[in-house]
Amino acid sequence: MITEVPATPSATTGTSATVRRVRRRLLAAAGAALSVLLGCQLLAPSPAAADSAVLPQDGTFTLNGAGFGHGWGMSQYGAEGAARQGLSWQQILNFYYPGTTLSSLPKSTKIRVWITADYDHDTRVVASPGLKVLGAGGTSLVLPTGSSYAYWRIMESDSALKLKYRSATGSWKTLQTTLTGTSWGFENTAKIVAVQLPNGTVRELRGRVSAVLSGGVIKTVNRLTMEQYLQSVVPSEMPTSWDRDAVATQAVAARSFAARTQANTSSRASYDVCDTTACQVYSGYATVSGGRRTIRETAAGNAAVAATAGQVLKYGSTIAFTQFASSNGGHTAQGDFPYLSAHPDPYDGVVVSNAWSRKITAATVARVWPSVGTVRQLQVTVRDGAGRYGGRVKTIKIIGSNSTLSVSGGSFQSVFGLRSTLFTITGAVPPAAAPVAKVTTTGSCVDGGGITWKTKAVWGSTYTGADGIKRVRIDYAGWTTRARTVATDSTVRSYTGSGVRLQTLNRTRSLDYRLGTVYDARNPLNPPSAPGKAKIRISVGKDRDGKPRCTVTHVQPKQ
Repeated sequence: MITEVPATPSATTGTSATVRRVRRRLLAAAGAALSVLLGCQLLAPSPAAADSAVLPQDGTFTLNGAGFGHGWGMSQYGAEGAARQGLSWQQILNFYYPGTTLSSLPKSTKIRVWITADYDHDTRVVASPGLKVLGAGGTSLVLPTGSSYAYWRIMESDSALKLKYRSATGSWKTLQTTLTGTSWGFENTAKIVAVQLPNGTVRELRGRVSAVLSGGVIKTVNRLTMEQYLQSVVPSEMPTSWDRDAVATQAVAARSFAARTQANTSSRASYDVCDTTACQVYSGYATVSGGRRTIRETAAGNAAVAATAGQVLKYGSTIAFTQFASSNGGHTAQGDFPYLSAHPDPYDGVVVSNAWSRKITAATVARVWPSVGTVRQLQVTVRDGAGRYGGRVKTIKIIGSNSTLSVSGGSFQSVFGLRSTLFTITGAVPPAAAPVAKVTTTGSCVDGGGITWKTKAVWGSTYTGADGIKRVRIDYAGWTTRARTVATDSTVRSYTGSGVRLQTLNRTRSLDYRLGTVYDARNPLNPPSAPGKAKIRISVGKDRDGKPRCTVTHVQPKQ
């Protein structure tokens, strides 16, 4: 699952980063909203019908959308909106995860976090008072102090762990130890270890920081209590200047998500969760970058963690998979569990508008999927049926000069960095075929066999095919001879628009109608531009072999 980090109010709206705390006690309205939700059937919405294909406007498609993230479970902006409307954190959780109940984790619960930013396959820490290394079987080594020991490093050598140190300006030297095992951990007196990352940033982490050797590669893993972990996660995922009930909701959702992920982790895994949006954002206690130290925990965040200490959501006897995203665009999406149901969300737009807009050129789309050739149209063919526009985009068709390609809405979102898959596409309005009145012309001619054909031809009306392309239907009807009626599958010879040669057309033809022109590989024609003025001329022509044939010619009226 991918959670989205909510943009801070300043980044999103350009207003102050401190959100004004407003608690309007509209409990009657809140209760009504909950009653409507709980009275709904928790069924997946029916997929919506396909959208019409859209042409680019001056080479550009405009995407208008709503929300930020996948839309499963809690909307973080919605939680703040609900809190401002007077809902408690328990009521907010009931709204976003219907059917779940609160339960408690043991106070001793710990969690292992993979520090993905430490990607150079060793673990380096800054020297600190009481720093020691712990190995297998409860063994440990208290590290020496002094100017020669500014930094410590655990690295892999010959499939084993090695301990090294250096001064602030010196080179790395090996310290021989009797420690064994494939996981060595740093701890100190303050219970906060400073890890030096490859980019020069220092991240201060509570608990133990371990170098875990697995498959010949070292991962840096932070082991700490669940509550200490949340003290960093909550302010990393939600502005803790928001309403305390919204922040408490985030604490329970984050704790439940981490505990569920941990429960599903293999016993052989070296970590339980990662520290990015692929899991939940975890920044540690503090960071030091460019000489500036920033405390990542906040007083309000710590208060929310304490106020909900150990609380998780369960569905039956299982901890719920409490996915959340920044904004759902006014409607949650159907997830993989009954408590991740699709339903309207009246709270999501309370804080700030959840709408967004993006322009993408047809040329950009073609560069991503060059096999389609020149991009002619985009068409959303499948939506999930939940929310505005008919729901989130499941499948989108890219119609090009060479081919047509269908891609998932998630792929389209990822490629172009869209905020969500809840969007609609606008562009140029495909020119409608002129409102053609059916024109019937009759006539007769003699073919090479001397038979006189009495003919009647009809220029038909326009329609849109299942592929979204507008077409003009041409019906040739009523072909008879002096003796009998010709079967409906008979053919006639028709004069082409280019006048090069005669060709055979079936009784009924459907020709593409694009950009005001009817296209056909064999017979390009222009549709009539005004009702009642189109003409079908029946006459005698000659084929390349010189034999007479009946010909049917469409005559374009003069403009």
